[in-house]
Amino acid sequence: MGERTHWIPADAIGISAEQEEIKDTIKDKPTSKQEWAHFTPEFVNTHTPDVDLSSLNREVFTAQKNYQESRISQPDAKIKFDTDLPVTVFFVGDIHYGSIFTDTKKFVKETKEILETPNAYIAFMANLIDNAIPAQYPDSMLNNAIPPDKQVMGMRKFIQELDERGKVLGAVTSPCHEGWTWRHTGQDINALIFDYEGRNFPVMENGGSIKLQFPKSKYNMVLYHQIGPFRSNFNYTHGLKQMNRLRLGMSGDIVAGAHYHCGSVETVYENLGDGKFKPVTYIQSGTYKGVGKINDRWAVDKYGAGAHPTAQSVTVWPSKRRMDAHLDFETGMLAHEAHYIVEMAKRE
Repeated sequence: MGERTHWIPADAIGISAEQEEIKDTIKDKPTSKQEWAHFTPEFVNTHTPDVDLSSLNREVFTAQKNYQESRISQPDAKIKFDTDLPVTVFFVGDIHYGSIFTDTKKFVKETKEILETPNAYIAFMANLIDNAIPAQYPDSMLNNAIPPDKQVMGMRKFIQELDERGKVLGAVTSPCHEGWTWRHTGQDINALIFDYEGRNFPVMENGGSIKLQFPKSKYNMVLYHQIGPFRSNFNYTHGLKQMNRLRLGMSGDIVAGAHYHCGSVETVYENLGDGKFKPVTYIQSGTYKGVGKINDRWAVDKYGAGAHPTAQSVTVWPSKRRMDAHLDFETGMLAHEAHYIVEMAKRE
């Protein structure tokens, strides 16, 4: 539209006289935003954080100290034995107490037999309860014969009764099953199971080392639940061997793992260099889940076959470095009794 060449009253074009006056005033002013003048206000009381690094570091150090003191697990431990008779350790893992797939009768029977046998002990290899919580696997809730809280109470009672009789040498934690609750809620199920008054045995971190000290011999027993990247489906003890060779500096005399529901036992001579060798026992413990009348679907889906029983064992001698390992519970118990009786007969 072109500029008007004759005057028209403001009310005739729909604007007031005041608006017409304002229009004339700003007609020659800048129309681009870049040309406008901007007013910066004065900020009177804006708060900015004042970080005291020394104070912040003290908080970090205090939190680390509190964590170290309050955690249930430890990286290493030592147990002294004042006996000259053979000692047998049964590695019991993947119980999955509370699952409909678990052979609970077998677990109760075998732990009772260990309880009644002199110099027979248990090392718990984790996954003691099934703890099928919906936050991890919603469909696994159907596998709970009893809810997770009852599983915790029952397993703690089992362990306390064994511990009161001095039958537990140690336990190891894991990031699965018991660890699922920690992952989703920050609640440590291992603490609920093991943190009772009067506990004697150590609870180990994954890969924790327990030194068994006898008057004339000693053995370094290393407990894993899950092992590193070296595991093989064709050789169940391969991952344990590689952990000992590559990560432990061949310090393990007895190296035990769990988690995979596959049982295997092997004693080999390991080369220490300079023509020196030492016997090492590697144990992959099985499970009580899916070894009864109901197959464990996890094992079948993963391996195409059912699971292997747990409670593999090794007998050690206090007077000399000697080990005798066994795959199944009954053979291990018979061997322990035979070794024990033979050593007792030598005294007569």
